[in-house]
This record gives sequence, structure tokens and C-alpha cells, in this order.
Amino acid sequence: MERADFDRWIEEHYNELLAVARRRLYNRGDAQDVVQTAIITVLPHVPKLRSPWTFVVNAVRGAAAHSRDSLGRQRRLKTAVKYAEGLRDPAAFYPGRKPPALRAD
Repeated sequence: MERADFDRWIEEHYNELLAVARRRLYNRGDAQDVVQTAIITVLPHVPKLRSPWTFVVNAVRGAAAHSRDSLGRQRRLKTAVKYAEGLRDPAAFYPGRKPPALRAD
């Protein structure tokens, strides 16, 4: 497959590739980034491709999984930082529990 043919193929199937990414990420902006990343990943292999659908869709799925995992790590890190701050200030953060009531002794 020539590069010009591949570019036309991408233009024709971009929305379908975006739908594959959106099913995994639930966010249009992240899905667009994932599709672009997958296309860049596939570019060196274009001359060897006869029918690119399976190859490109698998690249989109892999990039979406990587993105989802890294976003999950970022969320867990943010929660851990909030929890650590809560250990320094007991009233600041209690995951899943109510903060203790203050008693007047």
C-alpha cells in the first residue's frame, strides 16, 4: 500500500477508528489522541500492508489500553497524595469514611 492510499484510507475510516477508541476511553479528546498515536505507530509499516483494517484497529486498541492504564495510574497517584496529606492533617481526607466528630472535653 502506498502512503497516499493509506492517507485516503484513514480519511475514510477515521470515525470508525475513533469509535473503537471511544468504546475503551469514554472521552472524545483522549480517543482522538489515541487514534493519532496509533496512526503514527502504523506509518512505518504502511508499505507492507495490503489490508490495513486489522493492523490499525489493533494499534488503536493497544494505544487505548496503554492510555487507560496510565490515566488510572495518575488517578491512583492523586488519591495517594491526598491520603498522605490527610495523614498529616486528620480532618483533611478520609477515604470512604466520615471524619471523626470533634468532642468538647
